[in-house]
Amino acid sequence: MTATHPPEPSNPRLERLSDQALLSEFNELVQRDHHHVASLLRYIDVIDRRKLWARMGYSSLFDFLVRRYHMSESAAGKRIGASRTAGRFPILFAMVARGEIHLSGIHLLKAHLTPENNEQMLALAKHKTIRELAELVARLAPQPDVPTMLRALPNPNPPPPPAPIPPRRDPDPTPLAPGRYKLQVTINQSTRDKLRELQDLLAHPIPNGDLAVILERALDALLIQVHKRKTGITAKPRAPRAGAHEDRTRAPRARSGESLATGGRTRHLPVSSRREVWPRDEGRCGFIGEDGHRCNATRGLQFAHQQPWARGGADTAENLGLRCRAHNALEADRDYGTHFMAHKRERKPLKVREPLARYVLRAAASVAAKGSDGPASVVTERSELSACAHSSLWKSASSSKVRFAHSRGASHWVRVTGSASAPNSG
Repeated sequence: MTATHPPEPSNPRLERLSDQALLSEFNELVQRDHHHVASLLRYIDVIDRRKLWARMGYSSLFDFLVRRYHMSESAAGKRIGASRTAGRFPILFAMVARGEIHLSGIHLLKAHLTPENNEQMLALAKHKTIRELAELVARLAPQPDVPTMLRALPNPNPPPPPAPIPPRRDPDPTPLAPGRYKLQVTINQSTRDKLRELQDLLAHPIPNGDLAVILERALDALLIQVHKRKTGITAKPRAPRAGAHEDRTRAPRARSGESLATGGRTRHLPVSSRREVWPRDEGRCGFIGEDGHRCNATRGLQFAHQQPWARGGADTAENLGLRCRAHNALEADRDYGTHFMAHKRERKPLKVREPLARYVLRAAASVAAKGSDGPASVVTERSELSACAHSSLWKSASSSKVRFAHSRGASHWVRVTGSASAPNSG
């Protein structure tokens, strides 16, 4: 087996820098980049007004930047648009130099800036993301709601793609006006049939079958279901059982072959703890960086232990916090070591799966079974235990001509180790 070696650093000097020095130099580079971009826009503005691109033998400024200076079409288009907009509103040159607005932001705002509103709009646009600027544009120039439609798309049966397309997050709905968004999706036949059925069932409260209203009701119902499962938040929460807090905080007792920290414990978090942690952390990642900045990410959140679970950390709300995937992994590297966690992730990239245990269901009372007058025993996998309360398991047992006695102590579960056969009754 060939040993793998880490790649050689591309810049040994950077690898020797401390974290503080690296961030300090990076900050200076970003500041210089802002000034360089502002200077580039100024030069493009003058070249455009003098029409030097035509004297150099190019049909347009765009052609001049793409063919002579090998800029990408996207970069050339944004720089030309930003330089011409800054020519109309020179304050943009200074804003770009200070890093208060980026070229994509200027491209989004340029059609809506006027001599009357530019100062106010550009003040509101400082340090805004594209998503926030889209909301700003929707308030400045609201658009009417798009018509609701449901139509079939042609099915040309295209050939399969040569390589699998990596999953990506769908773009957010497009802002049209304050509080109004456009959502466009492609659905399959099954989803279309469900929509039609919901329109029929909701014909009395929603006579026009408005898909937006139906979607809102469906999302409300789904949020209730997901919150109940993930965060424990529900309209009628159950009170925690007596002694549950002590069970979560007392020192764990190790079984044979188990570590002290995790002996007799599971990864399942109490619902009452999850229900308390989620609103306390406002449904956002609570990791705070060295400079005091809080992450505040909302996607893919996980419940993380402040004191590590494997070292005896309690499953209480005081010891739990919300973390995004990246910061949960960062804290795991800090608690257990980078090399250890890298080895664990390489061996178990997915969730940990416990080995299946064998169980035996023994009937202590007489049961009527085909071909047998004595006690019946059923061997089942551990994964079936959680389903024993469901009717499917009992129907399966009934189909096998097994009848379970319901008298007191008639049946019980016995764990079998080393063998799948039932132990001798005695």
